[in-house]
Amino acid sequence: MDEGELKRSFARNRRLADRFGKLIVVGLSLDIVFLLIFAENKSWKEILAGIFATAVIAVGLWVEIHFGGKAEDDALNLQQISDQKIAEADARAAEANQKAEEARLELARLRTPRRELLRDKRSLIAEALKPFANVSFDAGIGPNDKDVEDFLWDLEEFVLWPAGWRQIDWKYRDGSLGAPRGDSRRPLVGHAAASNVSIQIHRGQEAAFRPAADTLVAALKRTGFDAQIDGMNVNNANVHAMHILIGPRR
Repeated sequence: MDEGELKRSFARNRRLADRFGKLIVVGLSLDIVFLLIFAENKSWKEILAGIFATAVIAVGLWVEIHFGGKAEDDALNLQQISDQKIAEADARAAEANQKAEEARLELARLRTPRRELLRDKRSLIAEALKPFANVSFDAGIGPNDKDVEDFLWDLEEFVLWPAGWRQIDWKYRDGSLGAPRGDSRRPLVGHAAASNVSIQIHRGQEAAFRPAADTLVAALKRTGFDAQIDGMNVNNANVHAMHILIGPRR
C-alpha cells in the first residue's frame, strides 16, 4: 500500500470511528430517556444514579471523540508540516547537488585545453563565419600561455582561414610589427592584455566589422567559449582590420 492509499484509508477509518462514536453517545442518551420512561419499579435514587452514570459515560465519550478528533487534526497538520519541510530540504539538497555538479563540470571544462574543446566544433563555427569571407583581422595574445597559443593556432587554421577570413600582421602604432611564432610563416601576432576571447574594433570601423564580430562572438558562445566585444584599447595601427585577442580563461 503506497502513501496515497494509506492516507485515504486513514481518513476513511477516522470518519467511521467518529460516526460510530457519536452513535454510541446517541445510544447512551436514549438509555437515559428510557430510564425516565420505564422507571415504575425503581426509586428516584436508583433512577438518578443510573442517569448520572450513563451521562458521565456519554459526556466522557463525547469529550474523547471531540478532543481525539482535534488531536488527530493536529497530528495530521504536524505531519503535513513535516512532509513540507522534508520536501523543502530535499529540494535544497537537489539544488545544492545540481550546483555542485555544474561546478564540477565547469572545473573540468576549465582544466580541459581549449584546443581539445574546439576540436569537434571547428566546422560549426567556420560555417557561421563564411558569410563574412574576406574580412581582415589580426591577432594578439596575452602573456606566455600554452593554452592561449594553441587555441589561437587552431582557431586560425581550422576556423578563421577556412571561413575565408584574411589575417594580416599585427602592427603597433609606432610602425613596428608583432612577433613571429617559432619558425612558422604565419602572420605576426601582437602582445596585449586580454582574457578569454576579446574582439576590438577601431572607432569609426564598426559598420564594416561589427556584424562579423557579433557573429564570431555568438558562434564561440554557442559552442562553450567565453567571448565578448570590448572597447578599443590595444596598441594597434591596423585601422582596417578586426582585432582578435586571446587571453587566459577567467
